[in-house]
Amino acid sequence: AGIEGVAEDSKVSNYAACAYMLLKNAACTPESKTVFANEDSIYDMLNKYLETPVSLSGCSLEQVLYFVSNNKPVIANVSENRAVLIGGYTAKTLTIYDPATGKARDVNRKKYEKIFKAAGNNFISYMK
Repeated sequence: AGIEGVAEDSKVSNYAACAYMLLKNAACTPESKTVFANEDSIYDMLNKYLETPVSLSGCSLEQVLYFVSNNKPVIANVSENRAVLIGGYTAKTLTIYDPATGKARDVNRKKYEKIFKAAGNNFISYMK
């Protein structure tokens, strides 16, 4: 998964950083990640640049990994005001990109499945 991270800074929310990374993957890069107003929802941010953002709220991790397998990263809530980008997976791990660090790391799939579920299984991706 070749998603370029972008380290979070004080001018942009965690959600805006996730949206920016997803848009970079979709070859639809805004000039700057600061174009996003922090009060916008992730869906609203993506809708400004993509024809078909998709809310996958309520889907299981297994279901959203279909998007990841088609080279479409998925933004996933991990807590109330924090999200990560799922960019790859294996049977036992997920590759997540954390805007707080701007880096990718492999995490335990079962552990994060529980974290996503506790955060309401709120996922967002795009069709094209």
